[in-house]
Amino acid sequence: MAAAGYLLEHFYYGQSVELGAPQKALKLLALSPGLQPGDLPDIVRAAPMPPMPSVPLGAWGVVRVRPTHFVFVQSQLNRAGAAVMHYVILPADLLRGLGGNLRAIMHLLQTEMPVFDGKVARLEPVSIPEVGPPGVTAQVDAMLALMSCTRQRLDVIEQLLAAIVEGVPLIIHNAPPNPAQRTALVEGLLALLPPSARFGVTFAMHALRGTRLDAHIRFLSGQDVSAPGTLVYDWADGRVIGEHLSNDYSRFIMSQFRLDPELVLEQTELLTPVAAWRIKQGDSLAKALAYASHRLVLDNSLQNNLPVEADDVARVLAEDPTLSAELRVDYARHVMAFAIGLGDIRQADLLTTIVPQEPLVEAAVLSQLQDAAQAGKARVIFDLVLHWLRMPDGPRGMEWIGLAQSTAQKCVEELVAAGDSLALRQFLLEAHHADPVAEISHTMPALLSRALPLSVGDEELARTIFVLAINYLAAEQLQRLFSQSQFVMLLPEPLVVFGDYLSGARSEPKARIIVDAAAAFDEDWSALVLIRLVELALLGRRYELLETSALEAMARVSQLPHADLYDNVFRWLVGALSVDSVLRTLEPAGAYALLRILLARRAFPDLAQEMLRHARILYGAVELQKTYAALVRRLFFETPLPHDDTISALRYLDAGGVKPLPLAMAHFGALAQARWTERLHESAINLTTLLASYPAVASVVPPACLMELLEYHTRRRDLVESMRVATLLPQVAASAGDQGTALIVKAFRLHDWDRPAQAAALDLLRRYIRAVDDERAEEAVNALVRALGENLAAPLMATCALRQMMGGEDLASYALLLNVTVEFLHDTAVVYVDKREAPGLKSLLGDLDSLAGGLTDDDRDALARGMLQLGRAIEALGRRQKETRPRNLKSHVQALYEGKAQPKQALDVLRVLGGSLSDGRPQPVEIKQAPTSPPFRDRAAPSVLLEVRVAVRVLSNLARAFPPHRIAALTPPVLRAEIESLLADLPIAERNRVGAEIAADLLRLPELVWHIYNSGDTKALEESSSLGRKLDSNRQRPESTLEFYRFVRGYFMQRIRER
Repeated sequence: MAAAGYLLEHFYYGQSVELGAPQKALKLLALSPGLQPGDLPDIVRAAPMPPMPSVPLGAWGVVRVRPTHFVFVQSQLNRAGAAVMHYVILPADLLRGLGGNLRAIMHLLQTEMPVFDGKVARLEPVSIPEVGPPGVTAQVDAMLALMSCTRQRLDVIEQLLAAIVEGVPLIIHNAPPNPAQRTALVEGLLALLPPSARFGVTFAMHALRGTRLDAHIRFLSGQDVSAPGTLVYDWADGRVIGEHLSNDYSRFIMSQFRLDPELVLEQTELLTPVAAWRIKQGDSLAKALAYASHRLVLDNSLQNNLPVEADDVARVLAEDPTLSAELRVDYARHVMAFAIGLGDIRQADLLTTIVPQEPLVEAAVLSQLQDAAQAGKARVIFDLVLHWLRMPDGPRGMEWIGLAQSTAQKCVEELVAAGDSLALRQFLLEAHHADPVAEISHTMPALLSRALPLSVGDEELARTIFVLAINYLAAEQLQRLFSQSQFVMLLPEPLVVFGDYLSGARSEPKARIIVDAAAAFDEDWSALVLIRLVELALLGRRYELLETSALEAMARVSQLPHADLYDNVFRWLVGALSVDSVLRTLEPAGAYALLRILLARRAFPDLAQEMLRHARILYGAVELQKTYAALVRRLFFETPLPHDDTISALRYLDAGGVKPLPLAMAHFGALAQARWTERLHESAINLTTLLASYPAVASVVPPACLMELLEYHTRRRDLVESMRVATLLPQVAASAGDQGTALIVKAFRLHDWDRPAQAAALDLLRRYIRAVDDERAEEAVNALVRALGENLAAPLMATCALRQMMGGEDLASYALLLNVTVEFLHDTAVVYVDKREAPGLKSLLGDLDSLAGGLTDDDRDALARGMLQLGRAIEALGRRQKETRPRNLKSHVQALYEGKAQPKQALDVLRVLGGSLSDGRPQPVEIKQAPTSPPFRDRAAPSVLLEVRVAVRVLSNLARAFPPHRIAALTPPVLRAEIESLLADLPIAERNRVGAEIAADLLRLPELVWHIYNSGDTKALEESSSLGRKLDSNRQRPESTLEFYRFVRGYFMQRIRER
């Protein structure tokens, strides 16, 4: 760094003058603004230079006070006789820039020191002139002056220089007091060092034996100045006292000095960057200068073609950043020449990090390698270039690839000329393995062409040439190779047969031709041979060779690395055979292989199209749909893909119009193949939605598949999605017998992680019980209770009972039937609330006459029997209530509404259910006398028949559903949970309406039944009773609803025509 612009901080230290006399104590006298008083004592202790009496400028020097801090110090007695030291802080960068220019530093010298009183004065910074290292003339003059100081003794100068280089303290004794002479010795020694190394050399122009300061060169006064570990130069007699010192640098410099002092300057100039770099790396001055001088010797030797140690050259080239571009080329060429000469390519490995970064070196090395290849070293150069190309930090680019290719051709030419077929075969295989880095594929056809003539009579070489041709030649070139009969006859027999088919020499069909030909080679080559032979068959339109075994083999290899390079062959194969007329001729396994190829090659749009074609052409019959669905699941299960590709494939099938069943099975296969990983969560959700949207699809999906999907959702504890799947299971399980029960049990156990999941699982059991056949319902309940525990007996028995009560209908359908029953009972009951207002005999017969004409005899018979059955059903339900009637029926009924009383018979169950749906606050049920009107109102005859049948069914199911042995287990909470479960099964839009309607009818029906029973005479229902016979004959007017039912029965019995 240049010295220009430096302002330097400084301070004075010593004796103040008070009352005209120096004070005894030494102290701080003055300082510039950039200094802190607390930092100064350390500097004073490190550089305590004593004054030099009788010398105008006093004593001065440059001393190191810290490892990286230097200080100029001058010590003098001022005119008042006070000792004053002037310290100037010298930054290391300043000293580097000065490069040993002591004349610049000497501008800081003062001829007379100031006088200071007791107060600390403030100073302005001082400056030095803008100069750099001394010029050539000044340095030569300094060296010549040094000769004078040492009496022309070069051996003395060498020892003095060695002491400085080695860091040995140099003591100058008996020096003349003249400061100029002392300065000349120091300048001369500095001139022998590189400018970059001079800044660290410190000196003191005067010191005493006891003075403790850090300086390389010290001028001492006194008698005995020698000390251990020092070198003493006695100026007076020109002797060196102490251990003889010498090192590589001092010897080298003095050898140049003996020739010409200016050579020293040239060499030190060259050494400057080298030494500076080594010093920055942490070397001592001695090591840095020794290395620098050694470097210069190496440089000169290489430039003059002299022998040098290869290891030294390699080390310098690898480590030394100060080499010029031209020298780096020389060093690199030397390393490369050594490696080529020894045939040891790894000797040049250090160049791999240099060549890519330095174009000049790269160009020189490339030229050197090309020359060596032409001079008979082609194999060594090929190995070296290939080795470099394979290294992660090695050279790259077309020049290197081209060199590898050209040397490969040269190698083949030399081996063919030598007739060495074994070495040629080995080299061709090595060249093949080099393709990823050297792009040998571009030159391999030429290599094989040159090698082909040597294969005559050598089966091993022929096989090698064939497999490499399979790997590198275009299809048309392969065709031409098969036309060379001498070559083909050296190949395995199956290939000879294939060649005959390809040429047309054979035409009779034969299975496994391509597969057997590929199997003649080991697994490293067989897949590629298979693909290329199929390509040749397609090119020659020899489709008869593409039989099932070949298609299956192609499907197996369609996911291997070779397949990516020949994707067009796979698609060509599928396209050639995916014609309706051709597809019909394929065996099922062959057709399946085509789909698997499309999936493996990620041809998803084509796959969707071909799946539709296969479904239409091969599986169009209804009975084959399940077979096709199973095939699609197998397709995705047997063809592993990355997860993202699997999702894409399924999306394309959906968008391509694949029907729900095969689409669902594709999802199942893909998820099973991926072991139901969450990375296919989109597929699992889409599959769940698909099955929920198409329940008919779920009914034909294998139950095991549904369970896998359910297990996926329950493993994630996703209750919403698991229930979407679980709701599909009851219908599936209901048709599977005992296996279905096991399926439901497993599904229940999967939902065990919290109470909402367990409640949902209980609903699953309820749906299963509702779905099974009537005769299996109780058996299914018992099986579930045995498997899952007695705590499920009551809720499942309630499900079974309500299922029987509703006759297997869902809640919405049952609500309609219940309403029909309630309305019919109501209309026939309100007519007889007040017996005085009951219709007369003539009126009833007139009303019935108006109904009769719309019925057949079978209808009349059915209606007659139905009316009696209806009355007897009411009688049975009413009698059971009467038998179990509590003392306070009204409060009991209210408790049933609120779910606080145990039902005692079927009508009580209805009250519990209705109260549950009414939140325990139902509207009162009133049965009032209706205005005069027919009991059947305005119903037509068919409607009456239909409603009677419905009412009989509803009441009969009600009575059968709740026998005494079952009613005790059906507590209000269990019944309420069941009706709420039934309601929850309805679509959301229907729940409120159906819930409100059925709640009202569930409450009305028991009151209507009890009213009709309680207000009537049950003798009217007895077959042989007097009252019954009178009503049958229509001679007595009915006075109750039960009597009305017997009256209507008799009416229609009388009007059945003779059969």
